Parts: sequence; structure tokens; C-alpha cells
Amino acid sequence: MALDKDGLLDLIATDFPDNTTGDISPADLRTVTSQIVTSAANLEELTVQDFLGPVTFDGSKVNILNRRVINEYADFPDPLLPDTQYYIGSAITLPTTLPASWTNMPNNIEFTGTAIASKLTWNGTGTLFGGSDVVGFRCFTILISAPNAKLFDFQQVSVTTTVNVIGCRILACDEIGVFNVANFFYNTTQCFNANKGITTGAMSTIANINSSTTITTDPAFIFCDISLSTFNTFDFVSLRVNGPSGAIWLKGLPGNVNITSGQRATISSSQLTGAITPLSGITEDDIRFNFTGNSGVRDSNPDAIITLTANATATVISASSTDGSNSVLVAGTWVEKNASQYATTAAGKVSALYETDMPSPITAMLTLEPVSGTNKDIAAYIVIDGVVDVSSRAGPIRVDSNNQQQLTLVWQESQSSLLNTDVEIHVENVTDSTNILVSGAVLRIR
Repeated sequence: MALDKDGLLDLIATDFPDNTTGDISPADLRTVTSQIVTSAANLEELTVQDFLGPVTFDGSKVNILNRRVINEYADFPDPLLPDTQYYIGSAITLPTTLPASWTNMPNNIEFTGTAIASKLTWNGTGTLFGGSDVVGFRCFTILISAPNAKLFDFQQVSVTTTVNVIGCRILACDEIGVFNVANFFYNTTQCFNANKGITTGAMSTIANINSSTTITTDPAFIFCDISLSTFNTFDFVSLRVNGPSGAIWLKGLPGNVNITSGQRATISSSQLTGAITPLSGITEDDIRFNFTGNSGVRDSNPDAIITLTANATATVISASSTDGSNSVLVAGTWVEKNASQYATTAAGKVSALYETDMPSPITAMLTLEPVSGTNKDIAAYIVIDGVVDVSSRAGPIRVDSNNQQQLTLVWQESQSSLLNTDVEIHVENVTDSTNILVSGAVLRIR
């Protein structure tokens, strides 16, 4: 039986007493030395004896439960085990044909290491990492070279799947991968040579793609194709993509169908170099996308300007009022000069199309006069969804026929397609029922 420190000292005191004379018996010597050897671990300090485990000792390796250190391909189990981290400890060349568990992975596998020395090289074709209804997969800070392969192919059918590709360096691949999963995160990853990019699928609802660099020389390259997806959350931020003519940065369908109603995707702070085309299908005017600070892509800017020029159509006034109750929509044919995320009509109505509630400054300038007479007091109002906002009143100003004056309205209204959709301008004769001619006008909402 192994002894602790105190037991060993007692044994030594008994078998080797002080002031011993004569020979020490071989039996006593063997007893003491045997106990020292077998009890050596007991002489260590408690902080050294503690092992986080369970652990197993296998020659020169220590394996912690749910973690495998992989220094050569033979260290991988076949099949791959679920709920396991595979730490890549060196540069490993994988066999051309891999076991089925690599493309049909069990749940909760992580490949990790350091982005300096942990490297997987595969010269096979097909898919390197994949699975169907995998609860979770993570690829973290490793180098990958698979010039003829699709790196990732994960499909969600009935189980919510999360895939993370974080901090990796992809030296070469044919395709980054297909991610038809609910939650997809592709962050701080560098890809130096790819023929195809990222494709999301119909099951995709959350994607975060940010702080990554990608280089391609393939003119058919699409960095990210979301045509099949409808996202609740889509963040596409701080990307660096270099590609030739014909290559595309972000592809989707027209009409905002790739983003859930009422949500807005964030597309920002990205740098596109080479001759790559920024957008396909999607435009900067799509109401469910917010573009900010991307090279080669105009910032999203909800804005509308309509004008009335050389107008000869009088606005018919039925009666005077002082509170907008008898004010009338300015008559004439308006022309749209610009409209992004707004719709306009020739009758002078501007309607917000975007779905989020947004404060919208409104400015209007009118050139007007009574069709006859002098000393007519005229006012103007902003009208929201057919309701005159009395607080927006500008004027009255005193105007004579053939002596046009200008009236300016400045206002701000919270706008969205679901709240306060329409903006119009009304004019009012405070003095009497004489008609009013608005010969020129500009209405801008931003």
C-alpha cells in the first residue's frame, strides 16, 4: 500500500533509527525504497496533484474528456465522435478518401487549433466537412488547404443547426460552402483563393458574416448568394473582397424577399477591390437593406423630391378658414426628381415604402398668389394620411394677384409604410374663397 508523506517518515524512522550501528538489513532497505517509489505522487503538493478530468494517460499523451489532440491523421477516431473537440496539433495531410462521418458529422464537433501551425491539407474532391441536422459545428482558428473541394456543406431539415467558422485561414478551396442552416456565423476568416463563395438556403434565418477577407480570380465567383433565404437577421459587415470582372459580392432576389417583413439587413463598412460587381438582384433602394460606408455601393438614403413647375392650374377654394379645415390639396401636375424608398404621384403625394419607423424631415417651398384681387391672406399645411396637421402651418402671408410670394414649410414626421404613409401639401385662403394659383413648388422628404 502506498504511503503518504507522514507514513513514509514513520517507516524510515522505524527501519532506519538514529545512531544505528552495524548493517542495515536488505529487507529493511527494500521496504523503504519500495514505499518511496510507489508513494512518490503522494509527496507532491496538492496543487500539483489536482487533475481536471476525467483524464487518461496514453504514453506521452494526456487526453482530457471530450478533447482529442490530433498530431497525425491516425489520431482521428473512425467514425468521428460527437460532443468532441479535435485540436489540430500540427500540419496534417488527410487521405484522399475520408470516412463517411466527415460529411455526415455527429452533433457538436469542433475543429480547432492555432492559425499558425494547425493545418489540414486535403487533395480530395467533394465536401470536406458536412452534415444533416447537426445541432452544432464549429471550425475555429485553423489553416485549411483543399483546392479541389467544397469546404462546408451543412443542411438543416428538422433540427435547428448552428454553424460557426471563426478565425480560420483558407489557403485554397474550390468553394467555401453551402450553409442551409438556421444560424450561420462566418467571422474573422481569410480566404486567399476560392472559385465559389458562400450559399445560404431556405432554412437560413440568422447570418452574421463579418471582418473577413476573400480573394478570387474566377469571373463566375459569387461571394455570398442569399437568393434561397429569408433572414430575420442578416449582418454583412467589414468585409474585404477582391475579384475580377464578372464576380459578384452579394446576390439576392429583387423586391426585398430575402429579408423578413419589418426587418432590415445591415450591409456596412466593406471594401470591394478589383472589378467585382457589388450587387445582383438587390439594390441600394431596397427598403429592407441598410447600406452604409461600402466602397462601390451607394449608402441607403430614404429621400424623395417632387416639383411643380410653370403650373397654370388653380387650386379651387370653396370657403375660407383659419385652422386648415377648408384647406385644399395643391392642384397641378407634380414631377418626381428623385425617390429612394418612397413612392410619388403626379397629384403631389409622397408615400414612405420602408417598414421601420423613421423620423423624416419635410421641407416644402411654394410660389403662390390669388387668381384675382389684392390683400389675400394665404397659409399652407403639411397633410399626413389625409389629416391636416395644424401645427405645421406656414403663414398666412398677404399676397396680391400678379404679385407672387414664396411660402416655406419646415416639418418633421415619423414615417413608415405602416405608420403615416402619405405626405401632401394643402393651401388655405384665410381671407375669402378666392382660388389660389401655386405656380411653382418643391416638396422634399428625407
